[in-house]
Amino acid sequence: MLQAYLPDALAAMMRLQEWAAARRARGGAGIKVRLVKGANLPMEHVEASLHDWPVATWSTKQESDTHYKRVLDYALRPEHVANVRLGVAGHNLFDIAYAWVLAGQRGVRDRIEFEMLLGMAEGQAEAVRRTVGGLLLYVPVVHPKDFDVAIAYLVRRPEEGASQDNFMSAVFDLHDDSTLFARERDRFLASLADLDDVVPLPNRRQDRATEEPRETSPGTFGNHPDTDPALPGNRAWGRAIIDRVAGSDAGAALVAEHTISDEAALEQVLATAVAAGADWGSRSGAERAAVLRRAAVSLEKARAEPAGGDGRRVRQDARPG
Repeated sequence: MLQAYLPDALAAMMRLQEWAAARRARGGAGIKVRLVKGANLPMEHVEASLHDWPVATWSTKQESDTHYKRVLDYALRPEHVANVRLGVAGHNLFDIAYAWVLAGQRGVRDRIEFEMLLGMAEGQAEAVRRTVGGLLLYVPVVHPKDFDVAIAYLVRRPEEGASQDNFMSAVFDLHDDSTLFARERDRFLASLADLDDVVPLPNRRQDRATEEPRETSPGTFGNHPDTDPALPGNRAWGRAIIDRVAGSDAGAALVAEHTISDEAALEQVLATAVAAGADWGSRSGAERAAVLRRAAVSLEKARAEPAGGDGRRVRQDARPG
């Protein structure tokens, strides 16, 4: 399933197309991809907030609607549907009609399938079925012990109907309310007017191997984003750390370096700590903040070193000065 509210969706479809074409060239079968607008926008915002990541989705509903048509335009080409059959999923009748007309113009109606959620706007679903000749109805199926997952899925359906941004808020009144019909028609035309052949980049492009440390301004505080393990650059960065320490005794060496084995050495460490504490206490708040900001930058530059078992660079760069 591809979700058009993610800018990544078109690039993902292209990769799937290339993979499916190569598979068919080797004698294998094609694949089917289901295209939807988006599954859970509120959770996308929650995840982004928790990790301090950019929101993965488009910022507006119209951008998502345009991108849905962008993916349709790419997917519904004869040379593409030969490898990847398309499931056009959704309840927006304007988009369904657009996909049906486009597929007809390109002679690929036998390679698409329309899908709707069981129990949602059944009258409209029946009209679509009669027009296109068939309709796949989908519904969550879970083990009874996991029924809470199905409830969460189904609760989102009333949310769709309650939001004025969604087509479902007007679906039952389009025939009788010219204002609602005009609203949805104009939204469709606006999204169609923005259609182009651009392949958007994903909103999240974090790469720990190449990013520059982000310094905060004096008087401000901001956490640095968590490492996103879903991104290719970060996975390569993590593998490099694992490869570097695999079979290495860096961790053991670090422990040995800081193991205190006699009383005199321990007394010296404690005395040094007490003296450093007094020096730290004599500094102003602004001076302490400057040291902490340098420490943060040092940690950011050397993020891979503590993870790999070697903290020497961090300790050197973060010393008060």
